[in-house]
Amino acid sequence: MTRYWTVQHPEVWQRLQRGEAVHGPALDHKDDAMFRDAYAWMMRQMDALPDADVASAGTPVWVWPTRVDLREATFRRWAKDQRMVLLTLEMQSDRVLLSDYDAWHFVLNYWYLGGERSWRRVFELERLRK
Repeated sequence: MTRYWTVQHPEVWQRLQRGEAVHGPALDHKDDAMFRDAYAWMMRQMDALPDADVASAGTPVWVWPTRVDLREATFRRWAKDQRMVLLTLEMQSDRVLLSDYDAWHFVLNYWYLGGERSWRRVFELERLRK
């Protein structure tokens, strides 16, 4: 088991305390098409994981491989005055698809990331951090 961290609304923590499953937000027709396309692409990449059952799991829950600081500007902007909690999770690493947070925005915005299979580079963490 590997330790990961996720930033969630307190309701998510309460659901986990009750033993309920937690999934990412549902995508529907009201979401921006670019957002839906990017998440659909990410879910197709997740299908390649061992024992993946993305179709029934819903959208992914974002986790970080290192503890994050909720005081950072990224999280303050994202939370927009909502109360958030930092949860520590223990999960099998083969159930996690790690990607670079900044590079993910290339996928969201249809930007070219460079090289062949451009968007697949969001998973090349060592290469992107050089």
